[in-house]
Amino acid sequence: MSYSLTESLHDEVEVKVLPYKVSEEGCDHERYKFDVASVNTLEGLWHITLTTFPMWLEKKKYSPSLTYGAKFDHGTFEGYTDLVQYKDKHGETEEIKGFDTLIEPREGLRVTRALLENCALSFKWRGVGIEKLISSRWRFVCFGKDDQWAIISFESTLFTPAGFDVVARATNLTPAQHADVNVALANFGIPPEDLQPVQVLP
Repeated sequence: MSYSLTESLHDEVEVKVLPYKVSEEGCDHERYKFDVASVNTLEGLWHITLTTFPMWLEKKKYSPSLTYGAKFDHGTFEGYTDLVQYKDKHGETEEIKGFDTLIEPREGLRVTRALLENCALSFKWRGVGIEKLISSRWRFVCFGKDDQWAIISFESTLFTPAGFDVVARATNLTPAQHADVNVALANFGIPPEDLQPVQVLP
């Protein structure tokens, strides 16, 4: 299934954003107050549990994860180091390294609901090393009430389609978390059945 994109302008930079509205259920709206004190909340290891991304659904790459590390320059948040890891069919770990630069807001880090609806908590990923010519835009759509899961949307590139990931601190969602995720997805107009479990090694 393809996801339609609309175009918007932010600071004279054209940004394609997915059309969605903030849900009244399934998400913790207080987590949208993304200030310096809460930057570290997003740091660390997140396991991709559900996805529309073809690379994680084909039987070649298994157990994908994301690790974010906040980077500051003289107290100013610049973005996150972004480490993608997965297992190949032999169980060996492969890595993709990049850096996520905050797109919005340009000044400060506090995100209100109104800003969120206009793609406030968005990042531009750019690869490191041999991947440096590749870039993409993505954003946090929703955080779980317990800060243990989140929904991420990513835009299409020359090589990949637009879509969604559900990430979690644990390798698997609990039944209660999965139910909250389904509510959140539905309220954002994302059919829950479009996201499939990632491949894991037997």
